[in-house]
Amino acid sequence: MWRTTHPRLVAASAALLLCATRAAADNLACNGTGMDWYTNMVGETPCQTYQKLRQICNSQYTVGVQNINTPPDSCSDQVCACLYVLFFRQTPLLTLDPATCCCNTIAFSLSMLCLNCQQNIGTGSGFDAGVGAYQDYLGSCGNPQSFKLPTDIQTAVCNEKIKINNDIYSNGWGDGSWFYVFTRDSIIKDNIVANNNSFTHCASTTVNTSSSASGSSASASKSAQPSGTSSPDTSPPTTTKNNLASGAIAGIAVGAAIVGLAAAALLWWFCYYKKRHDRDSRRAGGIGGSVRWGWGWDARTPKGWERRGGG
Repeated sequence: MWRTTHPRLVAASAALLLCATRAAADNLACNGTGMDWYTNMVGETPCQTYQKLRQICNSQYTVGVQNINTPPDSCSDQVCACLYVLFFRQTPLLTLDPATCCCNTIAFSLSMLCLNCQQNIGTGSGFDAGVGAYQDYLGSCGNPQSFKLPTDIQTAVCNEKIKINNDIYSNGWGDGSWFYVFTRDSIIKDNIVANNNSFTHCASTTVNTSSSASGSSASASKSAQPSGTSSPDTSPPTTTKNNLASGAIAGIAVGAAIVGLAAAALLWWFCYYKKRHDRDSRRAGGIGGSVRWGWGWDARTPKGWERRGGG
């Protein structure tokens, strides 16, 4: 039977792998032409930029379907990485906190751009985020950074030649909201002013000449002017998360997993030992056994004790 089913299992596994690969690639691609201004400027989609940033800290991270009920994603690598090490007994490739790469306004802005990339927004106003979306995105990450990346992460971004537009570093609202039209218009305008050289956070980043000032200007002329309330304020986004409470939450999650594993291991050991003990007892008390006459415990007798013998 194995010979007849084995080829089918191989074919099914290959099909599932192919579907998963295609789905992952589709999540990085933009649907429609609404985000062409970003792709032409950077040379890749915002989902690709976002994934590269997250993978600096967590090489297993892949962009999924971004949620239109913002925030589109979450900075949850911290707990996931701890559980990964716990269950698979593998040490992380990096010693830094896996959530460091996403615990900042830069990653949140890229995730919002990725959401608009995956949706066929056309020339419309796109998807915005409401008040508190950034705080929800942060989840339990312990040290949120506003308008900057930690020094080691910024160094890694430059080493990996990840192109993050200058405006994304300053993109954010104090109440945790986010606005697509304002972000798009600001990036396009400032890129024209900088003569297509708006990636100066890395000294080695080369100018991308694939986008022209005239093309960017044409895109900007079609954009609706954002309202005054859409302008980002200069104060960093407020985070209502308590760092100690966040650490406690992560500790509780990991501790619960450890307790669960310990309980499962104890239950398995108890069942295994009892089964082995019963088997040995049956072998010792069977026909041809060498047990001599004497008293022994037997739960099947009314009083528990019986006279037994062998030989």
